[in-house]
Amino acid sequence: MFCEKCGNPLNDNDKFCMKCGCPVENSNVIQQDNSSEVDTAQQPSQETVPPVQQTVQIAQGVAQPEQGVEQTIQTVQPQPKEKKTFPVKLVAIIGGAVLVVAAIVVTLIVVLNQPKSIKITEDYIKVEFEDDLLYNGYAKAQFSIDYQKIDDELLPEQKSGNSSKNIDSLDDWVDALRNYSDYASTSQISFQPLIYFCDIDAYIKGSEESRKEAEDFGLSYYQSVSNISKDDVIIVKLNWTKDPDDLLAMEKMEKVLDISLDKSDVELEIKISDVLSEQSITLEDCVTLDPVNYITENDLIKTDGIVDGGLCVKILPFEYEQDGYTVKSDGSSNYGYYSSYCKVSVYDGDSELYTFMVNLSESEQLSDGDVVTVSFDGAENLGNGILINENYSSYTVAANEALTADTVKSSIDKIKEDALEIAEEEISELSNISIENVYFVETKDYDNYSYQNAIIFILKGKYASFSGTSTKYVELRLFNTYFDGDDLDCTDESAGVGYSKKEDIQKYSSYLNDEDYKVTKIQ
Repeated sequence: MFCEKCGNPLNDNDKFCMKCGCPVENSNVIQQDNSSEVDTAQQPSQETVPPVQQTVQIAQGVAQPEQGVEQTIQTVQPQPKEKKTFPVKLVAIIGGAVLVVAAIVVTLIVVLNQPKSIKITEDYIKVEFEDDLLYNGYAKAQFSIDYQKIDDELLPEQKSGNSSKNIDSLDDWVDALRNYSDYASTSQISFQPLIYFCDIDAYIKGSEESRKEAEDFGLSYYQSVSNISKDDVIIVKLNWTKDPDDLLAMEKMEKVLDISLDKSDVELEIKISDVLSEQSITLEDCVTLDPVNYITENDLIKTDGIVDGGLCVKILPFEYEQDGYTVKSDGSSNYGYYSSYCKVSVYDGDSELYTFMVNLSESEQLSDGDVVTVSFDGAENLGNGILINENYSSYTVAANEALTADTVKSSIDKIKEDALEIAEEEISELSNISIENVYFVETKDYDNYSYQNAIIFILKGKYASFSGTSTKYVELRLFNTYFDGDDLDCTDESAGVGYSKKEDIQKYSSYLNDEDYKVTKIQ
């Protein structure tokens, strides 16, 4: 029950309200049994204060509501607390996360303890160009597996000797290499010995000749490719061994390196342009020379007179410029009884870059109308970027008219002029040269002497030596002389020793004092 004045809860035996001190009368107190509490809980109830009680309340100083208005007392019941549900979803999420983390940890442990899988791709093919053949279309390079790059990028622990599985590394390594003494020199644990179990074929894509060369090269862990151009693509084929003993050795090496090598055969394509860019290499364009064509166009093959009873031909000296280079030859020289060659040199300024030979098929014992061939055989067709065109041409031997004593006499002034030019080139120690005497010499025995005629010049000049300068007389000999147009020419030339007296030359010269020669003094 409650106090009528202040509404304070009261006990059944209370006579006064413990809060406001108002007397408690049972007839004036509103009682609620359990049933009324239930009803109140379900629906609030209202009670009207009777008129008699109003009089009592007025007498006690209790405020009254307006006349006719019923005072309603509502019983307030405490609301029950809402029951909280258990967070099943949160527990499930947390549990799932824990399982995922655990799975990741387990996976990492498994993965980290698995051997590293390695497959050779184009990134691990090493291309090494030969420095002296960096010319477009003629470059040469070697292709192999770049074990050093594999060591650095894929096997850094094994390279440094810190592999977690290296307990028996040394024994396994030595055992694996036991039957491969060629590879046992490996100073550290490396991928290197494994490359010897791979046969590499490399060739220019689309070139049947290059592919055939690769096939003929035989089994090897590297392959050289020639005649490479900057736009070429190289096919590289890797074929790992199938031999059981080799595979066992490889398995032991893989165990030491903690790897699993993919030994399937592969075919790779490597763009030369990419390699050149990566290595900062430029392939220079070659300069092509065609000396045979130059000799033919400029009529540099000449009949050189009679030798051993037959005609002789030779290539004349020449010099020309092409693409900034100087191409020069001193003329042909005999290197056999019938054939000769022309030594040709290529200069860049004063530097000789390349030397090669142009050959004559025959040079001696020829007859009028014979055909000889001048050619470059291609045995040496490239040097320092100089490419020699493989070419040949023919020359028909035309007999020239050998000089006689009478023709020498009639052309003595021109002959002496040409002889002085020859002397200045041939005898460098002699200066202020003048011609004292001229003799025309003919052999009497054509079958036993190589030279059928010669012109002998007695020269006078200043000869410089360590002891000072003195006057000397020197013999200049021109053999098998003839006119090449208006110019004096010969098969060969030579100079004798110098004498202090002119008479000594006339006394000791084998050509002027040999009874087998007919000597005619011209001057």
